[in-house]
Formats: sequence, structure tokens, C-alpha cells
Amino acid sequence: MGDELIKLVEGFNSISTANGIFHGVVAALDGWLCTTLLPMNVINGGDFYSGHYKRYGINVQAVCDANLRFIYVCVAGPGRTNDNRAFHRLTKLRKWLQKLPGEYFIVSDGAYTLSKKIIVPFGGAQAKE
Repeated sequence: MGDELIKLVEGFNSISTANGIFHGVVAALDGWLCTTLLPMNVINGGDFYSGHYKRYGINVQAVCDANLRFIYVCVAGPGRTNDNRAFHRLTKLRKWLQKLPGEYFIVSDGAYTLSKKIIVPFGGAQAKE
């Protein structure tokens, strides 16, 4: 795991303009709504409707390296599932994060919960404090 993590960190350091502030980033996490038609033969079709995007789909969670290559992809739920809830369904990814040595972490957007292994940006009122 060591050499691979060092290569991931070096990749993000090479494209970062933050002067080493985020040293230790190994990957970026985000969700994507893969739009579909209303699935047939499902018990609750409303579960597939994303109110945010106003369309049907499935929630896909993905992690990529600094070169935008996917290192993890998972269909995490129907389109109504928000990214944070979907993330908590990703048992293998969460176990991998728990095994990361202390100095390594991933970055995501504000849809996820800040933790020791996931860094999220400040938003709204938090950014003004």
C-alpha cells in the first residue's frame, strides 16, 4: 500500500496550487446521477427520481486519482439517494479508508460529511466564520 499511496499523493501534489497545504490527498470522491427512464417492475419508482436533478436515475459513487482515472466505482442506490447516504453503503471503500495511514485522506465536495479521512470544503455560513 505504501508505494501506491506515495504515487497517488505525488500526483495530486503535482497539480495542486495549494503549496502543499493538502499534502496527503490520495483520491477525490464524488457522486453522479446516471439518468435513466423510470425502471419497470420496481416496487417504488419514486425512489429512482432525483428531486435535485428532476429526473430518474441511479446514484453512482466514484473515486479517481489526480489523472482522473477511476480507482473505485459503485452503483450505490436509486437516484433519490443523496451522496452522503450512498457513501455509507460503500462498505469496501469505507474499510479501505479506515486502513489508510494517518497522513493520508481523500477530498470530496460538500455533499459528504467531514471526517479524519474525508476533507470537504467549507460552504455558505461556514466559509464566513
